[in-house]
Amino acid sequence: MEIARDFRKLNKDSVSIAGGKGASLGEMTQAGIPVPPGFVVLSSTFDQFIKDSDLVQEIDAILSTVNHKEIHTVENASEQIQGLIKNATMPESIAEEIKKQFKNLNTKYVAVRSSATAEDGQEHAWAGQLDSFLNTTEKDLLEKVQHCWASLFTPRAIFYRFEKGLHTTQISVAVVVQKMVNSEISGIAFSVHPVTEDRNQLLIEAGFGLGEAIVSGQITPDSYVVEKEPRRIIDVNINTQTRALYRIKGGGNEWQTIPEPKASSQVLSEVQILELSNIILGIEKHYGFPCDIEWAFEASKFYVVQSRPITTLSPRTEQKDIIPDLKKFTLTFSRPQSVLRDEIAYTLFEKYTDIPHLRVMTVPLEGTNRAIYVDSVFAKQLFDFLISIISTTEGFDIHLKNYKKLTEDFESAGKEILKASSDKQELLALYKKALKVMAGLGDYAWMPIPIEKILVPKFIELLKKKLPDQWEEINHIVSSPVKLYGYQNMRLDICEAVISGQTSSEKLINKLVNRHKWQGEYAYVEPLCEEEYFKTEFAKLTAETAQQERGKILDEIKHNKKNLEKTMALIKDETLLLQARVINEYTYLRTDRVDLLKKLQVPVRGILDKVAEYLAEETGKPWTRIKVTNLLNSEIIDFLSGKFMPEMDSVIGRGSGVYYRTRDEVKVITDVATVQKIRDEMNTSTSGIIKGTIAFKGKVKGLVKMVFSKADISNVLLGDILVARTTMPEYTPAMEIASAFVTEEGGVTSHAAIIARELKKPCIVGTGNCTKILKDGDLVEVDANNGVVKIIEKAK
Repeated sequence: MEIARDFRKLNKDSVSIAGGKGASLGEMTQAGIPVPPGFVVLSSTFDQFIKDSDLVQEIDAILSTVNHKEIHTVENASEQIQGLIKNATMPESIAEEIKKQFKNLNTKYVAVRSSATAEDGQEHAWAGQLDSFLNTTEKDLLEKVQHCWASLFTPRAIFYRFEKGLHTTQISVAVVVQKMVNSEISGIAFSVHPVTEDRNQLLIEAGFGLGEAIVSGQITPDSYVVEKEPRRIIDVNINTQTRALYRIKGGGNEWQTIPEPKASSQVLSEVQILELSNIILGIEKHYGFPCDIEWAFEASKFYVVQSRPITTLSPRTEQKDIIPDLKKFTLTFSRPQSVLRDEIAYTLFEKYTDIPHLRVMTVPLEGTNRAIYVDSVFAKQLFDFLISIISTTEGFDIHLKNYKKLTEDFESAGKEILKASSDKQELLALYKKALKVMAGLGDYAWMPIPIEKILVPKFIELLKKKLPDQWEEINHIVSSPVKLYGYQNMRLDICEAVISGQTSSEKLINKLVNRHKWQGEYAYVEPLCEEEYFKTEFAKLTAETAQQERGKILDEIKHNKKNLEKTMALIKDETLLLQARVINEYTYLRTDRVDLLKKLQVPVRGILDKVAEYLAEETGKPWTRIKVTNLLNSEIIDFLSGKFMPEMDSVIGRGSGVYYRTRDEVKVITDVATVQKIRDEMNTSTSGIIKGTIAFKGKVKGLVKMVFSKADISNVLLGDILVARTTMPEYTPAMEIASAFVTEEGGVTSHAAIIARELKKPCIVGTGNCTKILKDGDLVEVDANNGVVKIIEKAK
């Protein structure tokens, strides 16, 4: 029989054997939260102890005499049962294992705490009903364990059991044995203010010495209220503490007097309050519900010694006004994002302020991905407007001419930023200029969506009428690119370097870095393609394989051009000709518009680096570019203008929040429960049916590999089914070895569709739900002849 188990082998599902307290400590240990090490004497050990000691029937008989409304019956039962448990002899096998586990902790003092198997749950708050013993030594360890077992039957525990209707429920008790933190400071924290129940506030109580003094109510602690978003301390209440509980040398605790001025001083500094706040919010985020936390501070480090749900909060009312009319949003696309990148998404809408209902929302997904939503009413009007721009040959010609001019503006702005000094006013002017240039990309940024949703269906419908026998082949040819995009140009340069044998040339490598480093850029946080990247890519190729890859890229483009020329000659209808031209041009522009943005974001990184340097210097906080990406554009502009000083701790949680912006307001919602509610509401398409648009026909079976970012592409093996929200040029190496592609977004001109046609691999796009239903390792059949994905066997 297993008698005890280390925290590292317990988790939130271990309540039945470790109790609520033990399971919580195990879960937090596994989550990387700073928890002192320890082990749990399992509840089954207590059950065995009761059985071996022949106490089961005696205890049941005594409990049957209890009427909890007559307190003397509770007290009599408690005294009898506790005496039986405390005076029974602990079996040697149990005693030896507990001593062995204690020695493994390599400490003199431990805290011994009861942990009932119904404890710390959402419904029954057993906290404080059972006993705990601090500063326990090896000498009295076994006695304290037995006392914890007995505390399952203290008068208040028996009364609580009957009051809550648990007297007929099987309740056992585990015992937590944990390395003792010799607290200089300790206290309690609530991740939601327990009095006001404001979900955007947390409360910390802090006192000198051991936490037992606060928990038992024997001292009045300091209290600090911290606002979660923006992160700041909004109330400090300092109480004079004339005495504190401390550990004494031989074990046990004693009260000691605290002299002035320490007695009336603030217990935690502002820096410490914010540091502890981050730990508290990390715990709340991990569990997904408000938490009541006991903490300790020793040798400049915070420790969490207990966490449980807050059971006293009123049922939460629906916060319908946080973001009104969630169902009226429509998904545009998902990309690796940061708050600052979310701001760019809004910037790309700014030129359309005359269109009603302009609302943008981004919602966190897997990893660094965020889904970008816009108001459905606004989207319809915007997409109709964009289609009107390209509905005539003259209009489309102007559209392409403007893109060429925009490309020049982007290049010019990038060069100017690279020459910038560190002067705040110069940085401010250049940052504003970069935003203005980015805003000009609006038409081109959003055009692929109405092309997919509106133009392509009309094109296919008309094509079927005009050329019924050739429509499928023509659609395939028109949707294939005839221009090299950025990633392909980089691959050609890499191949040329390998073929020429110049891969060790520093001059050549520097040339490649300068020309292509922007390929790695995303959201100002992804690593750029630097020297090491190219050396790694060189090592993957031989002269022969480089020649093959180069030939394949160039031959594909040549082949597509030739086919397109023949196809365009076949089409006599002017409307079809224009539609075909638009669709083909955007097989290139949909990638190039992203490349254009990335090229400008690389020099803008330099501005953000300098902003981080200024912030670090002026605040003494470890600001970095990545932390700066949690700021809004207006906050960066106001900082550079000398009007605003951001608080680092108040913004670092924004990256996992929901960004929402209209013409009149901007906010980032970071409350864990609210963010999850929004995610759940926007993530409704989870039925088991996976259907989408056929991008390239075929049928194949294979194991699913989920790809949410560049970091995942190395997981794709030969023959796997690549499943993603959308694909990007960086995914191409994985797509070459996958047997089929399935995407949540996109249409027949999307990157996944284009690559599928190039590689002649089955592909279904625009399923809307594939990443919600499929998991790594699922065995599926991709039937791209009918646009359906069938699950053959779910991964175990």
